[in-house]
Amino acid sequence: MIGKQVKVIPSNALDEIHLSALAGSEGEVMSVTDNGMWVKFMHEFQDHNEWFIPKQSIQMVSSDGK
Repeated sequence: MIGKQVKVIPSNALDEIHLSALAGSEGEVMSVTDNGMWVKFMHEFQDHNEWFIPKQSIQMVSSDGK
């Protein structure tokens, strides 16, 4: 799972932690927990490019980018 590409999708959990602006963004999984993943993004959001994303807001991206 670490190193895989994921896409952030909207969810109530994402709204609750005030990160709904990251919905639609793609990034690389840095670490995995029981509740979600730390994801590194190509762009910064609020001066950071690594964020914890709840598992309800994670969608795997296929190897061909679709």
